[in-house]
Amino acid sequence: MMNLDGVELEAFQFQTTLNAIYKFVDFANRKDSEYFRHIVSPSGLIAIRNFVSGNGTRGKDIRTVYSADQIPSNLEFAVQGEVPVVIDNLFPTSIKSGSHGIKRIKIVEKSFDSKDTVNSSITEPSTSEVWKLCREIQKLTSDK
Repeated sequence: MMNLDGVELEAFQFQTTLNAIYKFVDFANRKDSEYFRHIVSPSGLIAIRNFVSGNGTRGKDIRTVYSADQIPSNLEFAVQGEVPVVIDNLFPTSIKSGSHGIKRIKIVEKSFDSKDTVNSSITEPSTSEVWKLCREIQKLTSDK
């Protein structure tokens, strides 16, 4: 949970988020699907791919929920008729430099919940809401 209204995260929440980042970067360096299944939330993970340009010509946007046991051993999330989502391709700088290259800031409470509807379709937050939050965080980090 993050908050951009002035209240800092509680220490537990901040540390939990930081630990999740460290574990993900550690996983990315190991490329070990069993370890990844172990660190994924019991409620699973959401694979999201949104293209900001191309008007659909670069591939379709996806939001798919995977339980830990559904995570493919090759760590490539298939998209029917399209190029799969491959974790190695998503975070090359973080994988190369490790977690020490990631800026750490405390931000105030701001959150949104993913709403899982019929057939594990993720309807919220909308892509524009995610982009807006990312822009706010980017502005905070560039001002530091």
